Amino acid sequence: MKDHGLSTKVYYSNNYSKNPEKFHEIFNCYLESGFPLAVCLSGGQSSGHAVVCVGRKKMGWNDVCSIGTRRVFERQQSQHDYYFWNTHNSEIVFNDDNRPSYIPTEFYNPTKYYGNNPLFQGLRISHFIVPLHCKIYLPAEIAIDASNYLIANYLKKQDGSCIKTFLTSNRSYREYLLTNNDFTPDQKEAYLQIEMPKFVWVTEVADDAKNADNKINAIILLDATGNKSGYSDLSSLIFIQDNGNGLVFNENTRTLELFKIKLAKEFAPFKGNLK
Repeated sequence: MKDHGLSTKVYYSNNYSKNPEKFHEIFNCYLESGFPLAVCLSGGQSSGHAVVCVGRKKMGWNDVCSIGTRRVFERQQSQHDYYFWNTHNSEIVFNDDNRPSYIPTEFYNPTKYYGNNPLFQGLRISHFIVPLHCKIYLPAEIAIDASNYLIANYLKKQDGSCIKTFLTSNRSYREYLLTNNDFTPDQKEAYLQIEMPKFVWVTEVADDAKNADNKINAIILLDATGNKSGYSDLSSLIFIQDNGNGLVFNENTRTLELFKIKLAKEFAPFKGNLK
């Protein structure tokens, strides 16, 4: 992968032994970003196996509510119960050189399609490799934590909100903004004035996930080409939109400035990564 100019990143499950859900969440986050993931399987009687994860089962915002909730703590030590899209247990799709392409399986039982074959029983995802562009420096785990912090402390989202974080390119996201029928021509023109790097981390929020009707209410954009994302100084933050109001981060004053026009309160989410 590096020989082809990619800046690969490897995630080991052993590093998340105290929080295996985080390992799962990071995996899904990169999957939602449209990356084919090189997945390494180990355990059981075999010496191991490698496959490529290329997608997941189609699902909507209200489907995510079946996975349960996770708590995010605010600065004042109060707490909210949010749904997290990237902790879903929906079926994922493998390409395995021992089988036909596009095999549905499960994250926590990745080789179930081998049935009772003893060589493949007991295999688990031990690590996975992400083929990142060389300009992407902000990893998924930091983007997730930073966005969750902003949602709890700045947007102060209500219980039952659903949160989804993924990576995309500037070009793909601008195309989404320009072709979204929920935005007026003036709103689209205003979006184009936002300065974005080549890659951005996007967090979408549906206020009432169970009744979302596949619409979202808020977005957060982070600079994926930065190498760190603090909380108090809002490092890497580009833009926040919620309840029809937009805030743009001014790098010179280190403050959030109100967007110049009113924006949509409810709008269609981005679908450019997985089709």
